[in-house]
Amino acid sequence: MRKLILLTSILFTTTSVFSQITTLSDAELGFALDAAVPMSTLKTTQKTGLGGSAKFGMTIYSTRFAPTCTVGFLSFSGKEIPQDQTPFLKDTYKPVFFVPVKAGMRYTFPMGVYAEPQVGGTFSFSEDDMGNANNALGFTYAFNIGFQTLPGMDISARYEAVDFVNSTASLVGIRIGYHFTFRRQEIY
Repeated sequence: MRKLILLTSILFTTTSVFSQITTLSDAELGFALDAAVPMSTLKTTQKTGLGGSAKFGMTIYSTRFAPTCTVGFLSFSGKEIPQDQTPFLKDTYKPVFFVPVKAGMRYTFPMGVYAEPQVGGTFSFSEDDMGNANNALGFTYAFNIGFQTLPGMDISARYEAVDFVNSTASLVGIRIGYHFTFRRQEIY
């Protein structure tokens, strides 16, 4: 009998506690296609980059702020080398691959418009003219402006810069994706 009373009291206590909760979380996970136009020194040797990214975000309770984490991949194919540098051969610059990992803080304005500064690191993979690996890690900072519906579309434009030891690469990018939310139904 004591066990039954204890079990009943625990059940009523937890039911009353959980009845006050309306959502578990405002977590979201999104996948997107990315396009990036190189700027600064990168634009002299590389064409427009294409790739993809995944973004996780978690809205802070009852605010418009959401910390985010983004991991992506961009592939920049090489431009044709000018004839004055290689007069007898028609050759192109080697492709460059970027893998950015960034953390950010998104602020969503009414109607789904948001601003999101980000910082992180970018791994760069390429080869020199002799076929040797020319890999580097650089500090990355970016700023996104976009529009998002949850769950649904996420469209954003960004400026991103990567500071490597010997150079700086910058780009302007577009991200078009879809985000899934992990919202809990109301509990009664």
